[in-house]
Order: sequence, then C-alpha cells, then structure tokens
Amino acid sequence: NIITDDHSRVRLAPVDGEEGSDYIHANYIDGFGETAAYIATQGPTKATVADFWRLVWEKEISTIVMLTNVVENRREKCLQYWPTENEERFKSITVKIVESFNLADYTVRRFELCKEGNEKSHETTQFHYTSWPDHGVPKHSTSILSFVRKSSIFHSNNKTGPMLVHCSAGVGRTGTYITLDAMLKRLRKDKTVDVMGFVVNMRKNRNYMVQTETQYIFIHDALVEAVRCGNTSVAAHNFSEYYRNLKMQQPNGDKTLLEAEYSNLRNISYDRKICEGKKSYNVNKNRDKSIFPDDEYRVRLSMVPGIDGSDYINAGYVDGYRRTKAYIVTQIPLDSTIGDFWRMIWEQQCRVIVALTTESDHELYAKYLPSVKKKKIFEEISVEALKQRKNESYVSTDLKLFHKQESASKIVRHLHYLNWKNEALSQHSQDIVDLIDQAEKIQPPNRNKAMTVISRTGTGPAGMFITLAISLDKLKTEKEVDIFQIVNKLRSQRPGIMQTQDQYTFCYETLVEYMK
Repeated sequence: NIITDDHSRVRLAPVDGEEGSDYIHANYIDGFGETAAYIATQGPTKATVADFWRLVWEKEISTIVMLTNVVENRREKCLQYWPTENEERFKSITVKIVESFNLADYTVRRFELCKEGNEKSHETTQFHYTSWPDHGVPKHSTSILSFVRKSSIFHSNNKTGPMLVHCSAGVGRTGTYITLDAMLKRLRKDKTVDVMGFVVNMRKNRNYMVQTETQYIFIHDALVEAVRCGNTSVAAHNFSEYYRNLKMQQPNGDKTLLEAEYSNLRNISYDRKICEGKKSYNVNKNRDKSIFPDDEYRVRLSMVPGIDGSDYINAGYVDGYRRTKAYIVTQIPLDSTIGDFWRMIWEQQCRVIVALTTESDHELYAKYLPSVKKKKIFEEISVEALKQRKNESYVSTDLKLFHKQESASKIVRHLHYLNWKNEALSQHSQDIVDLIDQAEKIQPPNRNKAMTVISRTGTGPAGMFITLAISLDKLKTEKEVDIFQIVNKLRSQRPGIMQTQDQYTFCYETLVEYMK
C-alpha cells in the first residue's frame, strides 16, 4: 500500500468537530538544494476533492502539476477537480477558472480561489500533461522535457509555496516528474546527476516514488537527451543575435554551431516500428522505398473487405503546436494510389490540402487534380474543380468531393505552392509565411481536423512548411522559438521529414526575416 509517512506528511488545519480533518494523502518532498520543494499527492477523488483545494489554499500553492488524464484505458484515474467554466464551490472554498490554454501535449489552466470569510483571493496555475500513454512511459522524452522546463520556470517566477505534483496514485509519474525537475536543476548548476541517490531520498518521504523500472530507465533516457541537446528554446527578442552566433565557426574550425546543431539532430535515434509499408502488398504504394510511415503514427484508411493492405497509404500524422495529429504528411499520390489519397481526404474530413512541388513535379498534380470546371472520378469519390484563383506564388482551387456510396459532398481547398526552386529550398521565404497564413484561415491549427501537406515523398518541403507553421504559432503565443525541438519531435513521428542542412537553415532564416 501507498502510505503517507507521518514524519513527512502534509498536515491541514484541523476543522472543529471533524476527526482526522488534518489528514490528506500527501507528503513533502525535498528538491535539489531545497527542503520541502514539492508536495506529492494522489489525484483527488469525490471524497477528497475539498481537502485538495484546502491544501492548495493553506499551503499557498501557485503551481499544480497534473500527470494523468481523468480517464485512461476506460478507467477513471482522477476526478476532474476543477470547473470547466465559471466557478464551483468545494465546501468553504470557491474555485473559479480564469483561463485555459490547450497545447498539443499539455493544457495550462489558471484558477482563482476564494475562501469563505476571507477577503483575499489566491491564484494558482495548473500544468496538465495530457500525452502520457495509458501504459508505460512516453515513447520520446522531447515533450516531457519541454513540459518540465516550462512548468518549472513558471513556478520559479511565481512561487508562493511548494510545487504540488500529482498523477493518480501520486508516486509513479509524480516521482518521475520530480526527479527530472530536480536533476535538470542539478545539471544546470553542478553539471552532474545522481538519479539513484535522489530517488532513494524521495522514498524516505513517500514510498514507491518512481514506481517501475520502466520509469527509472525513462528518467535516464530523458536526461541523456537533455545533456545531448541542451535547452534550445530562445526568447524572441534574442533570436536574431542567437542565430548570428549559430553561424559562427566552432573553436576547432570544422563546423559552424548551426551545422553542429543539425548534426546533433541527425544523430538522434528514434524507436520506430515500420512494418505495414514494407509488406509485399503495400511496398509498391511508396514513391520512395526508403520512406515509410511509422506504424504508430500512420493514417489508417477504412478496410476494403477482401483486399490485403487496403487500409495502407504512405501518410502519417504529426503533432502541431496546439494539438496532436494536427497535420497529415503524405507523398504525391502514385497512379495506383490516387483513389486511396482521396479516400483519406474524405475519411479524415480534411478541409485544406497544401501541395509543395518543384517544377518537375507539376505534371504529377494534374493526375489527381482536375482542371477547372472538370471532374475526375476515383473509385467511389468524384472530384470536381469549381473555381481557381492564381496568386504570385500559389494557386488556390476549390474542390467539390462527392462520395457515391454515402451520397454526400464536401468542399476542400487545394493550395498549390509554385515557387519551390528545388527539393531543398523555396526562393521566397515570405511566400511560405503567407501560404501558412492562408491555409490556417481555412483550417485553424486549434481545430480538431488535420491539415494535409504534400511534397514529392512527404519529407523535405512538407517538413519545412510544418516546422515554420508550428514555430510561428509558438512565436506569436509564447514569444519564443525552438526550431531544434520542433524538428526533433517531427522527425520522431515522420521519418526523413527534415533531410538537409539547407532545409534546417532555411527555417531559421525565414523566422529571422519574419521578425524583421
């Protein structure tokens, strides 16, 4: 059983006439160089939710870190203890939600607390990590490292009491987070870590902290990435100077810092599972026989009875800034996969398709895209080009899709970018920014349907477009840039998405020009 050791347990103020009212399932945990830096607790239940908010009030908690979803694997893991709108009363404490902001991997919520009989209010902010899988640990540590850094920096700048950390039981993921936060602080100050020593000390105050071997290994893997990659997030007002420094030669004279950064990126290995695309009945559906979607992230079509591989298309989801599966990255359809491509657009309810091509590829688009006022039929779906508008850098075509079997239609916008001078670079960086803006007007990045992005093999140009789209969204929202970690995460989801140094440099230069 997970018990709260008396010597370290958090004591609430007793309530007159209520035996045991000073008890809550929570313990103080020491941090790096700081006594009682954290409070580790279980996720609130119906019976304990009022005590939870009493804890937040009495201990002046400014930061709550939540590491579980309310429901996982069809089981309730934690009570939704906050109001989604307006306010909710928990005995003597009223909790009002002030704002809520959703990102791909976590949500930030700000609350205002008022206590009966008290004129003052108290504000607390919850960082809710939503991407921890139902079983095990995150597949890649990039997003959790970003989450730890963000929540930790916020807490340092707004601290009024200990950081309150919880998952479901308050030991496994909670211990993992606290260890990462403490070891990242130790790395910055002392350039050393001691995971085992820290976990042993945590367990003296709350048993089972870091509950599984998998979590213990994950901590080490995450710290290895933190050491190898560093913190590459840059404040917007420092970005131009930061980029100038990256272009300088390293002391040994072999590479610039930017080249070393990209080399570091390419040396990161990812745990992939690629099976479906290599099967005999699917392999010829791939334009490049070295580029396959990861099975975990691939787009699955509805199965056609009796046809092996009918659910396969060389297309994969990647996360955006505000939500998971924000984009579908795919290749220009082959003659044999055009029907699958339109089936995907229909089934995924895509509203906009962004196509990025070199001049030599333009003819490939004519095979799946009808001329204005013309119609093409691909199996159950007909595609009709209603109208077309030509810009200096792209052509916008409104398409009407009609599904014969479902007897339904929908409108899709196809944006065909024309100025890619080769597979590596665009001639005009501002044109790409304008294209992103146009695409997001049709399909905003916070909506729940994916934007489809096409390039010849679903790699280089598509990866640059998405990197810039995410970077611009982050820049406008947080006033920060982190191209390295954006590309790192994209590469973990779509093989080959950023293929050359020139492509990587182009993303930096486009953002520098945008900020001017």
